Amino acid sequence: GQIMDSSVRKNFSHTLKKRRTELGMTQEQLGEAVKYSGKSVSKWESGMSMPCIEILPQLAQGPLLAAAMLWEERREHKKDERPH
Repeated sequence: GQIMDSSVRKNFSHTLKKRRTELGMTQEQLGEAVKYSGKSVSKWESGMSMPCIEILPQLAQGPLLAAAMLWEERREHKKDERPH
């Protein structure tokens, strides 16, 4: 029960933070990509809470690939909106 829960949570927290930093994303950027706040991401990374199961596939795709691609797409789009 509890021992496994805490190790799973710890592993998830560590992996999430590692992947997010590898992608150069802030907690706010990741949160926005999965429609949560940066504060939620902070809680997930610190192990205080876990995301609901519905968003795990989004977080895990490649892992965080979908979020990274979404963020990259938005950045590119903003570049295109510069005044001429």
